[in-house]
Amino acid sequence: MNRTLLIVVFVIASLPLTLAADTPIIPFGSTWKYLDNGSNQGTSWRASGFNDASWASGPAQLGYGDGDEATVVGYGPNASNKYITTYFRRNFTLANANAHLGYLLRVVRDDGVVIHLNGTEVFRQNFNQGGLGHTSLAYTAVSDAEEDQVLEELLSPSLFTNGVNTIAVELHQSAVTSSDLSFDLELIGLDANASLFRGPYLGIATPTGVTISWTTDVPTDGRIRYGPSSSELTQVTSSSTIGLHHEVALTGLSPGTTYYYAIGSSTQDLSAGDPTTFFTTHPVQGDTTPKRIWVVGDAGTGYDSQRNVRDSYLNFISNSRKADAWLMLGDNAYNHGRTSEYQLGLFHDMYEPILCNTPLWPAPGNHDYGSTANATNNTGPYYDLFALPTSAQAGGIPSNTEAYYSFDLGNIHFISLDSYGVSRATNGQMAVWLLADLAYAKANSKWIIAYWHHPPYTKGSHDSDNTGDSGGLMRDMRENILPILEQHGVDLVLSGHSHSYERSFLIDGHYGISSTFNAMTMGKDMGSGRSGAPGAYSKPADPTAHSGTVYTVCGVSGKRTTTGTLAHPAMFMSTYAHFGSMILDVTGDSLHVMFLDDTGSVIDHFDLVKPASSMTVPLKIALQGPYDPLTGSMRDDLRTTGSIPLTEPYSELGLIVGASPETIDPAILLITGPSAIVDWVLVELRAKGDPASVLASRAALVRRDGQVVDVDGLSPIAFPVPVGEYHVAVQHRNHLGVMTASPLRLNHVPGYLDLTDPTTLTWGTEAQCAINGTMALWCGDVWRDGRLVYTGPNNDRDPILSAIGGTVPSQTIGGYLPSDVDMDGTTKYSGAGNDRDRILFGIGGSTPTNVRTGQVP
Repeated sequence: MNRTLLIVVFVIASLPLTLAADTPIIPFGSTWKYLDNGSNQGTSWRASGFNDASWASGPAQLGYGDGDEATVVGYGPNASNKYITTYFRRNFTLANANAHLGYLLRVVRDDGVVIHLNGTEVFRQNFNQGGLGHTSLAYTAVSDAEEDQVLEELLSPSLFTNGVNTIAVELHQSAVTSSDLSFDLELIGLDANASLFRGPYLGIATPTGVTISWTTDVPTDGRIRYGPSSSELTQVTSSSTIGLHHEVALTGLSPGTTYYYAIGSSTQDLSAGDPTTFFTTHPVQGDTTPKRIWVVGDAGTGYDSQRNVRDSYLNFISNSRKADAWLMLGDNAYNHGRTSEYQLGLFHDMYEPILCNTPLWPAPGNHDYGSTANATNNTGPYYDLFALPTSAQAGGIPSNTEAYYSFDLGNIHFISLDSYGVSRATNGQMAVWLLADLAYAKANSKWIIAYWHHPPYTKGSHDSDNTGDSGGLMRDMRENILPILEQHGVDLVLSGHSHSYERSFLIDGHYGISSTFNAMTMGKDMGSGRSGAPGAYSKPADPTAHSGTVYTVCGVSGKRTTTGTLAHPAMFMSTYAHFGSMILDVTGDSLHVMFLDDTGSVIDHFDLVKPASSMTVPLKIALQGPYDPLTGSMRDDLRTTGSIPLTEPYSELGLIVGASPETIDPAILLITGPSAIVDWVLVELRAKGDPASVLASRAALVRRDGQVVDVDGLSPIAFPVPVGEYHVAVQHRNHLGVMTASPLRLNHVPGYLDLTDPTTLTWGTEAQCAINGTMALWCGDVWRDGRLVYTGPNNDRDPILSAIGGTVPSQTIGGYLPSDVDMDGTTKYSGAGNDRDRILFGIGGSTPTNVRTGQVP
């Protein structure tokens, strides 16, 4: 969410007339005053006026224990009980603090660091929030390559003053036995020519839009140029908001379409012509084309292990295809979720090749909440940096918060939950929203995947049985949230937190500690889930309550801990031997999951498969020919005369009806009363945006009560199509067809379509006739050419005469014939109840040369 950040985002009300170029104000390797006697300096040492004349001085790097120090500082008389805190100070002078539009602070530290500028804290790393004393230990040890990491923060000119300024730094060890200490710092004044500091990266991807975010080092407005290729960026969307962090939403795009883009401001491009800077809009909901999802958990360390996992994924997709979505399972920035840690663990020299072209959908972990992140008001670095949907922009039900949300990707519905920052109670806001969102997902999706940070089952570096572990958060998710998910047929749950890889069998109903797991009653499939023997996990076609869920823990995308028993009985595989990430491949009715380690090896894989889905269309129509306005129903004369064929007639007419002709059991034609069969009809699903295109069709039966049913005479018809929007059309062998005016949404919760209701809008003008308030298909299309013609070439009257012999108008003939316009089982050309007059009535009743044209395109 784009907000003004306390430190890193600011707006300049008025710019100075003369701006300096980027200037190293304090270069790396500068000389610093330092105090290394282990004393308690309180807070006065941070002020500009503090007298540090007695302090020692020396050039950076300052520290001990690594051998690369320019100045070695002391740690006290006892190597086993070193001083915790060492202090550093440096004064510098600015003639005009506003001569620069901003300032960039860069620091190397080991272990924990707090930086004060003119007495105000501006940077903290490797500490919790709150006050610190001279014996306060850093959160964790910094070692190996982490010691050379450069942490960065943008600072506002408002923090500086004209004249003398003071930077005061306190460096804390993580333990009195720490082997080393390191410190160096650089401060750069930034000029008016903006540079890209962070991004670009993608969020809130939808079928018609995407949000692109980036951060500049000095304030600018925002502009995105985009188009069909990197050399055709002809469309422009701009934001007039001046700031450092930019979020610009592109809208009105085409589904499933690739666009290239360049970010910048109204005066300059920060990226242009880069073929890797693109996005592809999501497909329409229900789309069954292949989808790929990349999943990382506990990744945000900035370690080489994180880069190795990244490179393994990039190598994997170099021979196939990139992911369409990217899930992060929490602990996205170690150790405290500060902006500088996101910069290190996500944005700088880490995921740039992926961020610029793959939409990111994170969930928060406990480390994301380690500093100032607040789920109640959605503030702090996690919420400030990521654009996340709150009002169902990407599908689902509005959550009204960025803490938890959902989105659609074709026929998959994803649910991101917050297992740390909000209530996990069954009556909490998240659970209440989850119930509504799952109802939406159950109606509209083939697959439902939920993810959050704290796993319901783990025996790795955390133990889900131990309620004292992680404050009982794992227990809460297991006891309170899992029953809701399983009741709605969730297929896959992804989590992190435990620094291991663990994967369950297909299970259901396990809400207690591990010793209560019963494989006989809770194991839906206790096999491997791998294709071939013993086979993939099989589930019903559509989300079904308590049909089984697979649970995974993937907390090894940046960290790995070789502790824990790894002995949870619900797990098929448990290992802490590998760093890695997960890749999900969804193709229509199958879901293939891989755990890819940092060397490129597939350590685990499994499959979930489902039968094809069908969309049911409860439908009611009336046919003018047999409709009786006195009874409000249709006659079944064709049935009583034995004229209705057991095989539908539309295949012979050359209409598209599917793979093979539909047939019925003779017993169906013995049914009497309102459920008696009147005739065969043809029902079509036509394309949204191209209603002349038939996507699916089925022959069906229409009953006296108007219900259109399957060949069993009872069930509504169903089509093997994905969830989506379709025009519904009904055709008959001698009536003009009818089609809905607008596409109807078909999903797993069928809606009722009553084409006899005058308020149901149909395509075209006078598509049906009105009979005492009931709408009915026009009868008399004997030629099946989509017209009612009484006289002239190809008229529908002459075939009636031909059917009875062609010479004696009073003759009649029985049978299942298109010339039997009123469908009474007899073709009549003259006399009472003849079929010829029905055609004349259909064209207006008085002008024989009139023609009525069917409205179905």
